[in-house]
Amino acid sequence: MALKKNKVTIKELYDAFWKAYGDPYVGKDGIAFRHLWKHIEKARYGDEGTLFTYEKMLNYCDRNHCSTDVFDIVEEEQDSQGRPKWVIK
Repeated sequence: MALKKNKVTIKELYDAFWKAYGDPYVGKDGIAFRHLWKHIEKARYGDEGTLFTYEKMLNYCDRNHCSTDVFDIVEEEQDSQGRPKWVIK
């Protein structure tokens, strides 16, 4: 149910499982959805957990003297004008 509600893909689930498998915070009870979700969110929204609009991404790159190559597009998330958002890799 939680997978469907959060639109988790098979690839996200697979990657999150192996990351959670190696996670030292997973106890003897095994891997729970909360362990998987932590890694899925990190993959979706980056380490900072911040989504950027296109303009904010350009401002970030200008301020930090980097290229837009440090960002990944997140097509599932959109701004008010229907444009995709971006996340730091």
